[in-house]
Amino acid sequence: MSNNDQFRLEQAALLLGRAAHLYDKYEAGRKVPFNIFSTLHGERDEVNLHSRFLYALLNYQKSLDAPRQNLTKFLRHVAKKDFDQSGIEVNRERDNIDILITNAVKQAVVIENKIGAGDQPQQLQRYHDRLRKRGFDDISLLYLTLDGYDPSEDSVGTLCYQSISYRDDLPPWLEGCQKRAYNEPALRESIAQYLQLVRKLTGTDFSEAYMKDLEELCLQGDNLTLIHDLNEAAIRVRILLLKKLYGEIDSSLTELISKKPADKDRERKLSEETMEGYVRRTKGNMYYGLFYPFGSGDAQIGVEFGSDIVFGVRYAKEKDAAKYSRLKEALKNVNGGKSNPWWPWYRCTDGGLDLRNPTPENLEFVSKLLSDEEARKKYVEEIPHRLKPVWDAGEDL
Repeated sequence: MSNNDQFRLEQAALLLGRAAHLYDKYEAGRKVPFNIFSTLHGERDEVNLHSRFLYALLNYQKSLDAPRQNLTKFLRHVAKKDFDQSGIEVNRERDNIDILITNAVKQAVVIENKIGAGDQPQQLQRYHDRLRKRGFDDISLLYLTLDGYDPSEDSVGTLCYQSISYRDDLPPWLEGCQKRAYNEPALRESIAQYLQLVRKLTGTDFSEAYMKDLEELCLQGDNLTLIHDLNEAAIRVRILLLKKLYGEIDSSLTELISKKPADKDRERKLSEETMEGYVRRTKGNMYYGLFYPFGSGDAQIGVEFGSDIVFGVRYAKEKDAAKYSRLKEALKNVNGGKSNPWWPWYRCTDGGLDLRNPTPENLEFVSKLLSDEEARKKYVEEIPHRLKPVWDAGEDL
């Protein structure tokens, strides 16, 4: 290591120490307010928490003949859409679309909600094609993510879309919803707690004093250059952990399943270049995971990296609804499982691990898994342990 590199490392260590001091001064020990959403739901549950609550706000009317002001403001300021109000409807999970807004003159707004899960192949293209078949000729695709990243090319094809974010686009709208509920305490408080959760998930819930002092620290000397170096190092650390987890999970599942993996792109996915593209998001919201044959047909045992590691049986309901139902029925008694239109049975690893949109808690977990081999082994072994009864229940399907 050159003397210059050594000096920069020492300066970076000093910068980290000063940033940690600011955190201790303003944020450490700050009382976390009670949040009903965090208590009753997984904070990143796209379907049962976020899409459901956003749908409720969009569809809300004070009375049957009252205008849906939340919906009007969303279309005008978030969707930036000139949308006719005649015959307007809001649906959730219709044709697998997270939230669908339509009207009598055949306009449609599709909201695809992604907290961390990967895109399905040609997902947005399929939604668009179905709506065209139903006679809709003015279709807007909104791709909602934590920080506004784009869908994968495989999902959206050549369609036009608009990326919107929980970080930048939802808070102003939610604040407006909260003000409009001034005389409805239960609704007003619910929106306040949801807004609090959104800020936590997007890392925008720090105090103003802390952020101001941190901003001033960044502007001193060559600290901005050092921050760039630290950010690059943090990305490389996450890539390193992904590589370790991917290889160890693959080895543990190969022992369990003893069948040739079904994934044609397995070698490419195991390459460091592909893992780096996933973490840096240079290839959009890549669909990323390991897949193995399951049963006698084309269902698969899958492990997918997103806002957590999701594992289970992967088989799209739209591919064959009858087979999907058989899989779901056969696995319904396996402990701890959930289902959605793409996974007849799935669950997530304990602890939560997001390598693309890491929270401070995630980064602590990353550090632990890299430095503590026993902790990483325990984390990895949870997957084959949980999948063994799934494998046993579905061998003859």
